[in-house]
Amino acid sequence: MEQNKIREIARAEYFSGANEPTITVKQNMVRFSSHCLGKFPTVDYVLFVMYPAEKRLVIEPCSPDLRDAIRWSTRNPDSRKPKAITCKEYYSRLCELMDWSDECRYTILGKICANGDFNVIAFDLTSALVYRPNINGIRSRTPEYPAAWGDGFGMSVEEHRDNPLVKHFKSETDIIFPTSAEYGGEESVNTMEDIYGEEL
Repeated sequence: MEQNKIREIARAEYFSGANEPTITVKQNMVRFSSHCLGKFPTVDYVLFVMYPAEKRLVIEPCSPDLRDAIRWSTRNPDSRKPKAITCKEYYSRLCELMDWSDECRYTILGKICANGDFNVIAFDLTSALVYRPNINGIRSRTPEYPAAWGDGFGMSVEEHRDNPLVKHFKSETDIIFPTSAEYGGEESVNTMEDIYGEEL
């Protein structure tokens, strides 16, 4: 085990995610956890906002009439549950971006990020837990963790402070990701104009 860190903050992924917002990706399908829906009790449609350079996925609540709105819940209001969302092409592009195998299941722990009344769920795709199939093709119930995490407990206090999932919102539609040498050493500012290519 690494001994060069005086203090490490244990990664949340090492603990049960049953009561946390998660997304599961497998075989042309994505599904959110019930906890995601519970945090947005009146939201049935969302936008999948991808930041390929940062390998972050941000889920934004939206109205059903908005272009590219995706329903993430079942239609029965008396028994509201996460909907299995079929997405063959999206899944294929995601696997290509992340170098994922279509034989595995991936679960990513999310974080609710807020700016006033504007809330989103942010997912760091590089932190996905991997469930691989065994020799009989049955997926393991024991996850594999990213090799980049090494054998420690987590980030040092300093790394944890400097590398939040989302640094902050500059405004309702501006999401600022943390500084990273991987992205040129500058803060990455993404606006809705960046996403849609036009001024809203």
